Amino acid sequence: MNLELLKAARAALPRVLNRGMLMGERGPCVLGFLWMAAGHHPIGLYAGIDAIADPRLGGPAIDVIAGIYGLEREDVARLRRANDDTPAAERSKVVGRLLDELIARGEGG
Repeated sequence: MNLELLKAARAALPRVLNRGMLMGERGPCVLGFLWMAAGHHPIGLYAGIDAIADPRLGGPAIDVIAGIYGLEREDVARLRRANDDTPAAERSKVVGRLLDELIARGEGG
């Protein structure tokens, strides 16, 4: 797990996360946000629902994010489900709690 990168992403988590698309009018979903928080250009996210378009790292969004952050695929899938299944007003809080759990696990907690 890339704990340093995950902590930086958690610290920068926006108050509003989009649902369903990697990047939409209201900003990114959690996977799109994690892509950008890792320093990658948002152009790879536009019009994407399940895949990141990048010539070096592109592919299924869950797999790409898992690889960048050193997370298990199921952990990233859980973040995505929480993002998409949670009402907009609570979405960022719920995702933040899941990120906190991953960080605690990475720290041995």
